[in-house]
Amino acid sequence: MEQPFLSAAIEPFLRQMAADGRSRCSIESYRRQLVMLAGGLGDTTLGQITVDRLNTYLVSPEVLLKSPASDVVAEEALDHRVHL
Repeated sequence: MEQPFLSAAIEPFLRQMAADGRSRCSIESYRRQLVMLAGGLGDTTLGQITVDRLNTYLVSPEVLLKSPASDVVAEEALDHRVHL
Protein backbone atom coordinates (compact mmCIF):
# COMPACT_ATOMS: atom_id res chain seq x y z
CA MET A 1 0.00 0.00 0.00
CA GLU A 2 1.35 3.41 -0.99
CA GLN A 3 1.93 5.97 1.72
CA PRO A 4 0.19 9.34 1.22
CA PHE A 5 2.30 12.45 0.92
CA LEU A 6 2.27 14.75 3.93
CA SER A 7 0.89 17.64 1.88
CA ALA A 8 -2.02 15.47 0.67
CA ALA A 9 -2.80 14.25 4.20
CA ILE A 10 -3.25 17.70 5.73
CA GLU A 11 -6.77 18.53 4.50
CA PRO A 12 -8.29 15.13 5.37
CA PHE A 13 -6.76 15.43 8.85
CA LEU A 14 -8.24 18.91 9.28
CA ARG A 15 -11.66 17.74 8.06
CA GLN A 16 -11.54 14.98 10.68
CA MET A 17 -10.69 17.55 13.34
CA ALA A 18 -13.73 19.59 12.30
CA ALA A 19 -15.91 16.48 12.38
CA ASP A 20 -14.61 15.79 15.89
CA GLY A 21 -15.83 19.22 16.97
CA ARG A 22 -12.52 21.05 17.25
CA SER A 23 -12.72 24.84 17.16
CA ARG A 24 -12.03 26.82 14.01
CA CYS A 25 -9.08 28.50 15.72
CA SER A 26 -7.57 25.13 16.64
CA ILE A 27 -8.00 23.84 13.11
CA GLU A 28 -6.41 26.94 11.60
CA SER A 29 -3.52 26.68 14.04
CA TYR A 30 -2.96 23.06 13.01
CA ARG A 31 -3.23 24.09 9.34
CA ARG A 32 -0.51 26.74 9.72
CA GLN A 33 1.83 24.40 11.56
CA LEU A 34 1.27 21.43 9.22
CA VAL A 35 1.74 23.53 6.08
CA MET A 36 4.96 24.87 7.56
CA LEU A 37 6.03 21.30 8.41
CA ALA A 38 5.25 20.10 4.88
CA GLY A 39 7.28 22.99 3.45
CA GLY A 40 10.18 22.24 5.76
CA LEU A 41 10.28 18.51 5.11
CA GLY A 42 9.63 18.79 1.40
CA ASP A 43 7.60 16.45 -0.78
CA THR A 44 7.72 13.37 1.44
CA THR A 45 5.44 10.49 2.30
CA LEU A 46 4.19 9.97 5.83
CA GLY A 47 6.27 6.80 6.04
CA GLN A 48 9.46 8.74 5.31
CA ILE A 49 9.00 11.07 8.27
CA THR A 50 11.30 9.83 11.01
CA VAL A 51 11.97 11.09 14.51
CA ASP A 52 15.38 12.33 13.32
CA ARG A 53 13.81 14.29 10.45
CA LEU A 54 11.25 15.83 12.80
CA ASN A 55 13.93 16.75 15.33
CA THR A 56 16.07 18.35 12.62
CA TYR A 57 13.06 20.33 11.41
CA LEU A 58 12.04 21.40 14.92
CA VAL A 59 15.44 22.94 15.65
CA SER A 60 15.76 24.59 12.24
CA PRO A 61 15.96 28.41 12.03
CA GLU A 62 12.60 28.66 10.25
CA VAL A 63 10.85 27.00 13.19
CA LEU A 64 12.82 28.67 15.94
CA LEU A 65 12.05 32.13 14.58
CA LYS A 66 8.79 33.57 15.84
CA SER A 67 6.00 33.24 13.31
CA PRO A 68 4.55 36.56 12.03
CA ALA A 69 1.09 34.99 12.29
CA SER A 70 1.48 34.69 16.06
CA ASP A 71 1.92 38.47 16.29
CA VAL A 72 -1.36 39.00 14.41
CA VAL A 73 -3.22 36.59 16.70
CA ALA A 74 -1.78 38.28 19.79
CA GLU A 75 -2.73 41.73 18.49
CA GLU A 76 -6.28 40.58 17.71
CA ALA A 77 -6.63 39.10 21.19
CA LEU A 78 -5.36 42.33 22.74
CA ASP A 79 -7.74 44.41 20.59
CA HIS A 80 -10.62 42.19 21.68
CA ARG A 81 -9.82 42.62 25.37
CA VAL A 82 -9.42 46.39 25.00
CA HIS A 83 -12.83 46.74 23.35
CA LEU A 84 -14.66 44.75 26.03
